[in-house]
Amino acid sequence: MASSNFQKLIILGNSAAGGGGTEFPVMINPETVKHNRSIKIETKTTGNTKGGNTQTVGMGPETLEFTLEFENTGALETSGDIQGSIDTLKALIFDYKGSIHKPQYATVKYGALEFLGMVENFNVDYKMFDSAGTPIRASIALKFQKQNEVGASGNQSPDMTHGFTIREGDTLPMLCKQVYGKMHYYLAVAEHNGLTNFRDLEIGSVIEFPPMER
Repeated sequence: MASSNFQKLIILGNSAAGGGGTEFPVMINPETVKHNRSIKIETKTTGNTKGGNTQTVGMGPETLEFTLEFENTGALETSGDIQGSIDTLKALIFDYKGSIHKPQYATVKYGALEFLGMVENFNVDYKMFDSAGTPIRASIALKFQKQNEVGASGNQSPDMTHGFTIREGDTLPMLCKQVYGKMHYYLAVAEHNGLTNFRDLEIGSVIEFPPMER
């Protein structure tokens, strides 16, 4: 008999980076969850020497990856409209929202894990269809990138280099406001990244926000 304390993974979508939000009911818990962290390291050579000094230049992106399975073949007690579930999750955390000029934030909760980020990959694999062409088995491979918000305790520091993946609706002044608390650093950030036109940000590119004196 299943335990009443059995925990399901929870995905919440919210236009703000705080708690709460609209909950998506996960049908089946993922088999594995990958929580990836990285550090940016550069090796700089000096003079004519062949070697170099290895230096830590900041923290790299922190990501979370897992795959959700959807089943409506009758093999499970919990089943439902698979395409409807996929569309609901896509609308919740992937689709562009005009009111906030970007997709919503996503909070993933599973046991002691709580990860706030934005979805980076949303890849659907349809595995089985019925005679009418309706999907009855599918999976979604999800990847989230951690979102650090100014004002969140311990999450952001103007003394550390940060990298952000550009999403539709992002602007350099608004990202500077998010990282540094002020917009007017955008020209320095554009110069740091070699941008000739700070208004024309390429979606999917990564912009570095270096330490700035305040």
